[in-house]
Amino acid sequence: MTVIFDLEGERIKTEYDKSKLSLGSLVHVTRAKDGSPHFRTKITSGSLPYSVHWISPSNWYVELTDGWKPPEGMVKRIVKALGDLIEEDVVRAALDECRSDIPLEKTYLTEVYEKSRANQIAAVAERLHLVEALSDSMVAKALFAHFEALVIYLLLTCFDLLGQPAPWKDFSSWLDSPEPDRSALSGDDPIKQAKQLRAQWSAKYGARNSFYRFLNEVLPASVLAALLDSFDIIINTNPPDICTQMANNQQKKAFLYSMRNRYTHRALFIKGTHPDILDPIISNATKLRQEQYFGKRDWKTLVTKNWPDPIRAAVKRGLVCLIEQIANKGDQQNIASEH
Repeated sequence: MTVIFDLEGERIKTEYDKSKLSLGSLVHVTRAKDGSPHFRTKITSGSLPYSVHWISPSNWYVELTDGWKPPEGMVKRIVKALGDLIEEDVVRAALDECRSDIPLEKTYLTEVYEKSRANQIAAVAERLHLVEALSDSMVAKALFAHFEALVIYLLLTCFDLLGQPAPWKDFSSWLDSPEPDRSALSGDDPIKQAKQLRAQWSAKYGARNSFYRFLNEVLPASVLAALLDSFDIIINTNPPDICTQMANNQQKKAFLYSMRNRYTHRALFIKGTHPDILDPIISNATKLRQEQYFGKRDWKTLVTKNWPDPIRAAVKRGLVCLIEQIANKGDQQNIASEH
C-alpha cells in the first residue's frame, strides 16, 4: 500500500501498512548509506522515532514530526514583547527545553500544547503585544475611560498565568492523575469529600494561589516592591469616629487580586484614560488618581501612580524570570548528561 511520507520537508513515496497509521502513531525511520530513508512499524537498530502529525486520506499524504518545534516567528514575537530585557538565544533555549512537555505521540493534540510551558510563555507575550496595540493613541482614544481598566485587567490575568505550576492541570485531569491524596479525605459524605479534593487542587493549580505565587515567588523582590509602591490604599473608619491607617503589602496584594476578579466576574472597574488622550496639563494629573470604596465599617481611598506602567513592568520581568528559569534548567540538564 503506497503512502507519501513528509519527512523534514522531503516527500517520499513508499510502501507502508496503512492500518498502522493514525494521528500520534510512531513511525521508525532508518537511513541507508546513501541517506535514503526507510520506514518501519517497529523499532530497529539505529532507527529514529517520528510521530504522525497529520494524514490526508485522499492521497495518503502523511506528515511526520520528531517533536514539537516553535512555529515560525514565535521566538521573534517573544523577544519583541520583552524588548532589550532578554536575548534571543535564551528564548530559544527555553523553548527547546519546553519540548519535553509535549510527548512525541501527542504533538498533534491542541490540549497538550495549551498546557505546556511554551504556550504559557507565548500567551503572556501575545498579551503584552495586545496591551501595546491597545496603547496606540487612536485605539486608546476610542476606548477612552475604559482604556486603563482593560489594560490592567489583561495584565493582571498574566499574574496567575505566570504563577501556574508546569505542567498545569485542570480539575478533571488532576482527578485522573496520581496526584490527589485520597488518604487525606475524611468522612463518608461525597459532597464534603468533593470539597476536600477541590481544596487540594486549588492549593496547587487554582487561580488565586497562582496569582500569589507569581507575586511571592516569581517576581524579584525589587520589582514586587516597585509594583506595591505604585499605589496606596488609605483606610478610614466611617464617621463619626474616623481613624486612618495605610494598607500593608498583604492588603495591597489582595486588592490587586480583587481588581482582577471584579472585572472578570462583575464587570466592575476603575475608569482611566491613556495619559496622551487629554490635555498634557490634565493628563499629568490623571497619573495620580484617587478612587473611593465605601463599606459598612470603613471607606478606602485608592491612590495610583503612573498606572498601568508598573503593572506592565511586573509582567515583563516575570516573563523574563520564567524564560530564564526554564533555559537554565535545560543548561543544567545538558551539563549533567555530559558528565
